[in-house]
Amino acid sequence: MQGQYQIEDPEKFLFLQDTVSPTFSTGANGGPGKHLKAVAAEIQAKPDLAKQFPPLKVFHVDDPETEEACTFSLDTRRLLTFRMAKVHAVKTTPASFREIRQSTWKMTSEEGGIITPGMTSTPNKDAYPHSYTTLYKLRSELERLTQQGMQHCQANNIVGEAREAYLDQTIEPAIRAAFHLR
Repeated sequence: MQGQYQIEDPEKFLFLQDTVSPTFSTGANGGPGKHLKAVAAEIQAKPDLAKQFPPLKVFHVDDPETEEACTFSLDTRRLLTFRMAKVHAVKTTPASFREIRQSTWKMTSEEGGIITPGMTSTPNKDAYPHSYTTLYKLRSELERLTQQGMQHCQANNIVGEAREAYLDQTIEPAIRAAFHLR
């Protein structure tokens, strides 16, 4: 799917994380160690710079109880940077199920993604979404199903890529059905 993307307004996406590092960790057009606010200022001065960033990886879910639709970005620092720069058109691409599953640890936004994450050098990885949020329900179900899958893999000596494929194949259908993942 490389090269395929949509143009969307970053304001429509919810944040996964409660806190983020204030600097970029790689050179993804911001430069390693470059502060998010500095990159946002550069983009604000030259809006075309936003086009040079990789697409935001996004996914859509519906709350299984309320049917409230939520759209999240896996790329919290870039999303925050685009919002600070007041950019209204960025590239997006659908996140793969594996990317979503492997980002469960990032699902720390206590208010379910509506509050802008704080910038800190010591991220709050122990934060957990409030129980009434769709993000809490999604994270809880991903963790429950992953734990079950890992127990099966350990009992059957399934390791490495075979383990990852097993987890994807067994968890994805349940999450797609319960949350209308798209």
